[in-house]
Amino acid sequence: MVDAGTSGRGVVGVSVAAGWYPDPWAPDTPVVRWWDGTQWTDRTTTAQESATITAAPPSAVPEAPPDEVPSALDDEAVDRLAEWLAAHQKQHDRARFVSSPSDWFDPDEIDADTLRLVGALAGSLSPGERPLDLRCLGSKIRRMLLALTPARLVVAWRPTPGQDHVEVVGAPFPQLRLAVNKFGGITVVPEPTHLSLGVPREEWDWISGFINQPHGRVDPVGQVLTRPARPADVPAPGWYPDPTGRHAERFWDGAAWAAEGLGDPLPAAQRHPPAGPPAFDDATIDHIVTALFADRLRQDAAIGDADAWGSGGWSDFPHKYRWLMSLRWRALQAQFPVGDPPCDVHIGQDADPILVVSAHRLAVVITREDRVVVDADGHERVELVKRKALAPRPPERVGGRLVVPVTGVERKWLEDFLAGPRVLQGRLEELLARPRPAPDAPDPGWYPDPIGRFDERLWTGAEWTEDVKVRKRDAVSQRIDEGFR
Repeated sequence: MVDAGTSGRGVVGVSVAAGWYPDPWAPDTPVVRWWDGTQWTDRTTTAQESATITAAPPSAVPEAPPDEVPSALDDEAVDRLAEWLAAHQKQHDRARFVSSPSDWFDPDEIDADTLRLVGALAGSLSPGERPLDLRCLGSKIRRMLLALTPARLVVAWRPTPGQDHVEVVGAPFPQLRLAVNKFGGITVVPEPTHLSLGVPREEWDWISGFINQPHGRVDPVGQVLTRPARPADVPAPGWYPDPTGRHAERFWDGAAWAAEGLGDPLPAAQRHPPAGPPAFDDATIDHIVTALFADRLRQDAAIGDADAWGSGGWSDFPHKYRWLMSLRWRALQAQFPVGDPPCDVHIGQDADPILVVSAHRLAVVITREDRVVVDADGHERVELVKRKALAPRPPERVGGRLVVPVTGVERKWLEDFLAGPRVLQGRLEELLARPRPAPDAPDPGWYPDPIGRFDERLWTGAEWTEDVKVRKRDAVSQRIDEGFR
C-alpha cells in the first residue's frame, strides 16, 4: 500500500540506493518508507506488503534529520478533529435517542469524551504518523475512537465508564483480526501477536475497504485540518430549534443546516427566537444601520427637522434615530438564521413598525419608550389585522398565531412578496448594494463641500452624494447638484 507524494526531506552526506527502508519516524513498527536516493518521501507501506525490501546495513540506512521530524497532531489539530467527530456523534446519537434525550444524549459529555479520546490518540502516534480517517462509535456507556493510518489501525477507548483513563492499542493491518459483531457492539481483545476487533457491519465495511484500497484513499482528516477554521462568532455544531418551523430541531454542523430535522413542530411561543447563527453578521447589520442613518440625514435636512448648522430643537434627532435603529436591527438579527435570510424590509413612519420578511418568516419590531419589542413566526402562522396609519401597535400572540396590525400599504407589500419569488429584493436589496464604509471612514453627515461649489455636501460614510446645502444669511436650503455624477 502506497501513499504517493513527496515531502522534500533530504539528508546531506549520505549515499544510499533508492528503496524501501524502516521508517525512521516510526521505529519499532513494521512501517517502511521510500528513500528515493536523495531524500525521504511520503510513500509508506509495511514490510510484509512491499514487493521488495532493500537490504542495507544499519549504518547505511538514511537517518531522519532531527530538526525536520514531522510533528504528530498538535493541540489545534486535536481540537478541530474533536469538534468534527463530536458533531457527527451528536447528529447520530440525537437521532437514535430522540425519545429519551435526557438519559442518553448529553452534548457536553460527547464534547468532553471525544476531546479526551482524540488527545489520547494524538499522544500515541509515532512522529510523522497521521490518521487519514477517524470514526467515533458507541454511546455514553462506552465511546470508542477508531483511527486508520496508512499502515495500521489504532483504537482509543475508556475501559471504565465514568473514569477519565483512556487506553490506546494499535496493530499493523496484517496483524489485525477483524470480525463483524452481530449484536452491533464493539469488542477489543489485544493478543501478543495480533489485535482482535469486533465491530458493527458498517464499520467492518469501512475498515476493510480502507485496507483493500491502498491507492486513491480519501483523507477526511486532512480535509478537516486544512479547511478554514470556524469563526469564533459562529455557533458550534449541535441541535437547535428548526429555523424553518417544520420540525422541532434541526442539526447545524458549524457551516450549514442539515437537510432534515427531528420531531414535530414546537408551539409558536417556543420557536421564538430561532437558535443558530444569524444570516446577517454584525458587519452587515452595521452597514444597514449606517445606510439608513445617511438616508435620515438627507430626509431631515429636506424637511427642516435638523440642519448642518445645529439650529432648531431637533439637531440631535438623527443621532437618536441611529441609536434606536441599531437596537431594532440587533433585535431583528436573531430572528433570521443562516438558511432563511431576510429578503426585504418595510419601514413605517418614524421607523415604527419595521417589517422584515424572509422566505419562511415575518418579523415585526416596534419601539415603546426606547424599548424594542420584537416578535416573529412562520408565514402560515401570521394573521394580519387592520390598523390606522398613525397608530402603530405591537404584534400579539392569540391562539398560537402571531397577530400583526398593518396598514393597507403594509398588507399589500407583504402579499406581493408572498405571491412572487421569495428572494432578496426591494429596499433591503438596495441598502445591501450600497458601498460599505471603510473602518476608519468618518460617520455619515453634512461636511464642507470638498469640491467647493456649495457650502456642504452629504457624506454617506462611504461616498459623497449629489445632496448639497447652501447657506444664505440665517437660512439653509438643500439642493441637488445635478452636475456631480
